Amino acid sequence: MCGSSKRAPPIQLCNPLRPRFELGDAETREAIGQALAKFDKVVVTTGDKEIAIGGLRYAAVDPAKVADILKQRAVALGCEFVRRSVIDEDRKADVLIAADGANSAVRNATAEFKPALAHSTNRFVAFTSSELRDALSYAFRTTPHGIFHAFALPRGRNGSCVIVETPAEGLSCGLDRAPPECIIAYCRKRFSVTLDHIIGSGEAAVWRTFTTVSNRPWHADRTVLLGHAAYTSHFSVGLDLRSSLEDAEALADELCSGSSPADALAAFEAARRPKAESLQRASAASLTWFEHVRRYAEKPFE
Repeated sequence: MCGSSKRAPPIQLCNPLRPRFELGDAETREAIGQALAKFDKVVVTTGDKEIAIGGLRYAAVDPAKVADILKQRAVALGCEFVRRSVIDEDRKADVLIAADGANSAVRNATAEFKPALAHSTNRFVAFTSSELRDALSYAFRTTPHGIFHAFALPRGRNGSCVIVETPAEGLSCGLDRAPPECIIAYCRKRFSVTLDHIIGSGEAAVWRTFTTVSNRPWHADRTVLLGHAAYTSHFSVGLDLRSSLEDAEALADELCSGSSPADALAAFEAARRPKAESLQRASAASLTWFEHVRRYAEKPFE
């Protein structure tokens, strides 16, 4: 398996659309469960107006913590980890799992894969905060250059994550070329309460564009795509880590079914692709709403 080391922003594992989350491996399920932050409230603010909605069940976790849990479990089961580039000999393995992110080098070096990459018109920065939270929060701020909005949610049990996003015109004031300290200062000014406890500065304060990745097929010969190498969904939906874990477990089940690797990979894709496409439809709708949030900003708050 080739994996990405880039740290992802903390995200949800469960939301009201899919509140139940179970893995077959009891030890992994228990360890992830202990790392979860569970909450049932959503708070929306625009300017000086705020509304809180209760009774919506969410669970969030830091992907870095999940990666540590999975690595410890893998080592306990006898796996070895070596950090290096994929070589020709690797492609002769029974199965090569490419899980190296949205810009997958393994996928891009395999001619049979035909990835489609769609870039959002919005730009975002993601911060880690030491502030503990008990809700999923959305805050909207109208500026002379456009609307900025912030997502904030618990980062497991140890803090929270804040993602600040804006349509491209929001950066026309020169913020896209600003150094990290200026980006943080600007976001703190716009979301003073939300960003009071930002941890770190330089690496987080870089404007990025969300990329929707889709692939047809997911497997070619001995190589199969997993995680963001196969497909992505927008962080506002918050189910991409969950979907990746479910994909991984489904792949393991097929590989251990006694079928040939070729048949196992085909069965895996047939079983999981419809679920991925459903998730991506929800993602596209959510992403489009946030790309055109100015259409809704002047509507009655309620």
